[in-house]
Amino acid sequence: MAKKRPKINGHNVIGFDEINNGFHLSTICDLNLPLVIPAYLFRNYPGSHYANERNERKGGVFTVRGGRKDEEVIRRAVEYINRHPDFLYAKIHESEKKNSSLLGLRAESVAAIILRFFKEYRLNESNTFVCLDHLGVDSSSEDLEICIRTLLRDTKLFQGKYEGNIYFQHQADKFNQACKIADRVGYHILALKFRTGYKRWACRDRIVDRDNFMDYVIERATGMDLFQHEAETEELVKSKK
Repeated sequence: MAKKRPKINGHNVIGFDEINNGFHLSTICDLNLPLVIPAYLFRNYPGSHYANERNERKGGVFTVRGGRKDEEVIRRAVEYINRHPDFLYAKIHESEKKNSSLLGLRAESVAAIILRFFKEYRLNESNTFVCLDHLGVDSSSEDLEICIRTLLRDTKLFQGKYEGNIYFQHQADKFNQACKIADRVGYHILALKFRTGYKRWACRDRIVDRDNFMDYVIERATGMDLFQHEAETEELVKSKK
């Protein structure tokens, strides 16, 4: 029986997606582009959404011939990213699979991003949900969920009860606005890398390094009580306004 999705309207939602799943873009260029895992924080999640937002449509970017001009690709990417600044992203290079499983690399990336969101945006656990798009047919969302829970266990995030706050949704990049924006942000970031060829990635301050995961865990463990009290106080003040 499928799990019932939580009621997220009016709450904070961190939406995840993946871009270049399968590393297929490496077959059309020499950049060895990585798998990008973007996440977007949607505050006060609404009950209805616009059908299509400006520069939201995909297409005409990852192609050798034809498509959009470089100037247009860059303009659209910059405009969209500037309108949606509350994002983070991680990168997984295909070469990293030689020493670690892709499933584990995904889980470490997602867990590190979640912890950084809570740290940087001072989120309240009781008012925050995490939605991930189901993986493709060759991957297991269930196994990924177990790995994420295992990594977050010692952080006591959501008091260790993840079923109600961390969940997967089929076609989340279509039906969940947080995941949809995450998908488009990741798309535009990868588009900038593909079309400009710059050595440096766009929005480097938004990149989450998996190697920092334990640092986030330690920071949360040492400062959790004070942080959680301050976050809950802020939410209480907001609710009374």
